[in-house]
Amino acid sequence: MTQTRLDTHWHLDLSWYEENDCSLFALAQVYFCPKCSKNMKKGIDTAEVIETISGCCGKGSGYFKINTPVLAMVFQIFLKNENSPLSLEELAKELSLRHSQASSLTPERLERILKTDKYYGLKPAH
Repeated sequence: MTQTRLDTHWHLDLSWYEENDCSLFALAQVYFCPKCSKNMKKGIDTAEVIETISGCCGKGSGYFKINTPVLAMVFQIFLKNENSPLSLEELAKELSLRHSQASSLTPERLERILKTDKYYGLKPAH
């Protein structure tokens, strides 16, 4: 694995989805609130998915679930925050607020977890 620095910022690499024949919409649709889910059309563009979740769905109290796996929750955090890059320290802090087992998640451990992602397009921002 390549070495990254702990102050590296991470984000959803939107080009990764196309390069890997994946759909951000398909992954994100489970996070739409009932109202947006009913109004969503399959195949909407990536920007609209992120805008919908950050502007509506991510603001609801039920957006984050207690037993969500760490990588899935990181994905949710980036959707909610309009895919703004976050440092490992910022991500660890966000996770500790929302995930019962994340309080012991150091930036170093979080980096090791993020480097294993092959599903969500989590990559260092350049």
